[in-house]
Amino acid sequence: MATAPAPKFALFVSSVAGKLVRRYGTAVHIGARAEVLNPQEEDPSRHRYKYRYQTSDIVAIPEAEFARYRREYTRALSDGSLRKRSAQEWQAQIDEATRASEEAAKSKAEKKKKTEAESQKAAGGRTK
Repeated sequence: MATAPAPKFALFVSSVAGKLVRRYGTAVHIGARAEVLNPQEEDPSRHRYKYRYQTSDIVAIPEAEFARYRREYTRALSDGSLRKRSAQEWQAQIDEATRASEEAAKSKAEKKKKTEAESQKAAGGRTK
């Protein structure tokens, strides 16, 4: 079974605080997360939102997406709603996330090993 080739990226961007920009063709905002301020309201159309901006998050825009929405992305960059970033910055972000994930997995494994050793010691060293 053949796998799809990895997409090539045309553009790397990050959000600008206070400037909401949709990922064109989706319902997602680039670098912004919506927080519902009145979750007790049953009617979702009456929800009020506060946006939290992750201006350090870098988003890679695939060539096909950029080709389709070139005008919109170009406008968002030129009016200051998006900040252009480099492929190197994006790769550094990916590398850091990978390192953090590996460290978390290692820490979890060490904690599990320690807990198992303590359980064995408490059981008098006997195993089933």
